[in-house]
Amino acid sequence: MPADWGIEVQGLQETIQAFNNLPKVIVATGFTKALSAAGNVIADELERNTPVKAEEETGGILERGELKELVMVAVTLDSKLRGGTADVGFQGSKAGRVANWLEYGHRIVKPGGNYVDSRGRLRKGTPTGFVKAYAFMRKTGDQSASRAIDAFLAVIQSTIETADFGGSKTA
Repeated sequence: MPADWGIEVQGLQETIQAFNNLPKVIVATGFTKALSAAGNVIADELERNTPVKAEEETGGILERGELKELVMVAVTLDSKLRGGTADVGFQGSKAGRVANWLEYGHRIVKPGGNYVDSRGRLRKGTPTGFVKAYAFMRKTGDQSASRAIDAFLAVIQSTIETADFGGSKTA
């Protein structure tokens, strides 16, 4: 462009820098909230689907809904702000084992004696029965996936609309 046109462009370097920073700004300001929103959608569905023992049964982590109370969401961002994860599950290793046994079924084993499991390993106890699988976690994923994605996208959209990309608001 000839110098005598009298046109001067200002802020081009700042604009380029803002575009270069855009992904990190979105991750840093929006992903924690967005992943939490998505995880909470799944956790709410998981709480609804988690089984509770019938009143006549006694003991164990399923009585009165204790397992439901252990549903949790843990959000982690990548250290280089490239993304993150929302882990939805049960707090504590015992609760996780119980949920896994429910999801995939399990043997009922009483103390005393030994048996050989399906993989040929010697195990302690005597099998007395089998509890069928109750696939409540897989059902939860199927039921909540699209709503979790929608919740994530809504927060990211809000983040983009209100983010400060190098000194000026986009909205």
